Amino acid sequence: RKSLEEAQDAGRVNINGEMWPDKIVEIQPTGLTTGTVVWEWHFWDHLIQDNNENGANYGIVADHPELLDINLGNIGGGPGGTSGDWNHLNCVSYNSDRDEIVLSSRHMNEFYVIDHSTTTAEAAEHTGGNSGMGGDILYRWGNPQNYDRGNNAQQQLVAPHGVNWINSGFLGEGNFILFNNGGNQSNTSYVYEIIPPLDENGNYLIIDNAAFGPVAPVWTFSGGFHSPMQSGAFRLPNGNTIVTSTQGGYIFEVEINGSIVWEYNHPEGNMIARAQKFTLPLDAIFPDFIAGDTNYDGELNIYDIIYIADVNLGYVNWTPPSDYNQDGNVNFSDILDLISFIFNN
Repeated sequence: RKSLEEAQDAGRVNINGEMWPDKIVEIQPTGLTTGTVVWEWHFWDHLIQDNNENGANYGIVADHPELLDINLGNIGGGPGGTSGDWNHLNCVSYNSDRDEIVLSSRHMNEFYVIDHSTTTAEAAEHTGGNSGMGGDILYRWGNPQNYDRGNNAQQQLVAPHGVNWINSGFLGEGNFILFNNGGNQSNTSYVYEIIPPLDENGNYLIIDNAAFGPVAPVWTFSGGFHSPMQSGAFRLPNGNTIVTSTQGGYIFEVEINGSIVWEYNHPEGNMIARAQKFTLPLDAIFPDFIAGDTNYDGELNIYDIIYIADVNLGYVNWTPPSDYNQDGNVNFSDILDLISFIFNN
């Protein structure tokens, strides 16, 4: 949280309250409920402004697409209500091959790539890491007017969500895929696949005085779905794409030619934030288990009974060990059978 005074000192104008610039933290678990932050990155360390030449972060915005203009966006609008919710990041996706992170921002109508190979100290600066750019923005796409290299007509994204890299070996590997919501005023949302502009060394390309490419997605899909909030899209091993349209609880799988091959509508129209499809058999997803051992600790006791009861009541998710008698259902017969086993052994 940055106070009004801190925001003004950093070059923000026309502001009446505090700002909440987003940050990313990497946490190493040290126990069941404890952890240590081993790496972090802050938007606040990568700002520019061209309103006050005597103030902090002053420069020509168009000359610095690697920085975020502190005077973008309205503070107090959107899902944050009257809060200082500025960026409203909604996704963190990591690419281990490139050691990079991609982030989608609802309020900036863009997504960003940053270098994860930096130290925390380098992530706060403009040099260091594999990119040599520290924590500065390596690539951004969706709204070039944010860095004064485009206009409203060239804006591609409105309230995007769920950006992620397409996995190696999948159709479109290395490209970005995301859900372009279209905002509250739109009747249509879109799924976009974007090919990032890379040179022979894998660096992101940008032409002087121009916006980051591409000028348009390589693949789009729309029609019959719209959600002004949340949602997501993920490429599958078979080349299809699994899409969640949050509002109304609609999930569907679509082929690259636009044919929907599977769909699900929540019977009560409840929202589903973002779904992924498991393509592995259950025994590859869940560890080996003893029937009834719901917490996988190798023991059958009262904690397992309580969990099965909660599954039966709909309070917690089903797991394979919850079906103690392995009849394909989780009900009170599993509880009675497990109680009988525990008390007789």
